[in-house]
Amino acid sequence: MSAAEFYDLIGMRPPDTSHQIPKELAIRHGLYGQIQHRLTYIQRKYRIFDVLTYALLVLQLILSAVFIVLGALTHVDSHIAIAVLGAVSAVIAGVLAMMKGNGLPNRLRQTRDALRNVIFETEELYWDVGVDREVYFKDIVKLREDYLRVMEEARRNHPDTWNSTTTGVAKGIDLNRRSTKPVPAKPMLSKV
Repeated sequence: MSAAEFYDLIGMRPPDTSHQIPKELAIRHGLYGQIQHRLTYIQRKYRIFDVLTYALLVLQLILSAVFIVLGALTHVDSHIAIAVLGAVSAVIAGVLAMMKGNGLPNRLRQTRDALRNVIFETEELYWDVGVDREVYFKDIVKLREDYLRVMEEARRNHPDTWNSTTTGVAKGIDLNRRSTKPVPAKPMLSKV
């Protein structure tokens, strides 16, 4: 495969110099550009959920300390403050439980790491083309399949989605295909 064909298939502009990094050459709707865009999106979401998780955990600890202090105060009527803080604490616990129930931020980290591997493979091929090593069409097909596999894996590991791989098991057996004899129909029962 020629360098021009590689750049077309991978979705990059040909480099102006021999030391341009692939990210600078990505075409927005090309394969490499899509992988980069998805990686950036997942990375951003991962950071947000990671920081949010730790911030909420720290806030939970602070609220626990405030509860202890308010409980130790006997001469101050603090039942309203305790009720408000208790409600805030319950909301924080609910948000944390929902995030962890959805596998966040770990699910995003797994997807991010898998996309980084695909980016690494893509950039390896880019540098191989740059030094005139042979790159084949099957290498591009493998990259595309790896990217699609990572995205499908991310969809299947989302707890709110339906995994359709099990529906094939529940279809049953086609008896007509197994024998040459036709299967007799059940007689209709008439209502009296």
